[in-house]
Amino acid sequence: MGYPIVIGRFRGEVLLDLEGLFLLVSLNSSCSEEEILSDLNSLHLVGVLLLQQKALFVGSSRVLSTDWNQPWLEGLLRMVEGADPLQAERIAERVFLRRIFAKGLQGLLELERHMQRLKKHAKQAEEDCLHAGAYAEGNEWKAWLQEIEDIEPRLRNLELTLGRFAVRLGNRWLWGSEDDQST
Repeated sequence: MGYPIVIGRFRGEVLLDLEGLFLLVSLNSSCSEEEILSDLNSLHLVGVLLLQQKALFVGSSRVLSTDWNQPWLEGLLRMVEGADPLQAERIAERVFLRRIFAKGLQGLLELERHMQRLKKHAKQAEEDCLHAGAYAEGNEWKAWLQEIEDIEPRLRNLELTLGRFAVRLGNRWLWGSEDDQST
């Protein structure tokens, strides 16, 4: 497409227009999510807004936000531009939800890596204290280590639960439930 658009105080370029029912807009102006959302209240825009590093999904009844990169944007474009314009909102919402969920899982894996580093440090600190005869401090490190070890099984259970949920989410949101297909 590539035509200009003004949204409140902000200017941008329409990258995709599905019969006016769904727009994908890249904003040229630097603005915060709050600023653009306050200007959107008076408009009835449904679509995706790209603000530098953030992408906003603006649905008819809700707004989602995530970071974006070019490969993700290209995938989003492929999915919505080939869709029925009436379904584009639903498809974009699913793409956003999957990205948000994936980012959450990525954060959980990062947490697990950090916990392993903390555990390693606590073990070493405990050993160092015991070798130095600082038994009280060594006991503090031992207690800290036990707390970390108590958390580990819960993290594993959470990972398994979220993994199962991701499979269900993927199946339900990618292909739609039977209820969604009948409408």
